Amino acid sequence: MEEDIGERVSRIHGIGRVDVVTGRTQETVQAAKAWLEKHKVPYDTFVRTTSIRAKANLSYDVFVDDSSELMSAVAASFDRWGILYAQPWNRTAKEMPRIFRVETWEEIPALLEQVSATKRATQNL
Repeated sequence: MEEDIGERVSRIHGIGRVDVVTGRTQETVQAAKAWLEKHKVPYDTFVRTTSIRAKANLSYDVFVDDSSELMSAVAASFDRWGILYAQPWNRTAKEMPRIFRVETWEEIPALLEQVSATKRATQNL
């Protein structure tokens, strides 16, 4: 885990809405929320889903996740973006359209600004 994760997510929260979306079991939700509170991670809504497919079907513009499977589903949609947070289990994930890879949360705000600018530019066409 990165140091100062709460502070880093706060920077993202300053750009837009932050929802924590997880596939955790109902029994582990309280532990997850306690971890978020302990590390002072700000979020608007905590959403529990039952699968990667259910997560992919949520109506978000940008997904930040460590699941290459989720990123594949996001890339299949032409109006959504993904940020794949690097982990050992996703290092071999293929390149995908509108999917960025990051090593740290520090990189994410600039990418969100880039996505926002791209979306504004395409809406003005």
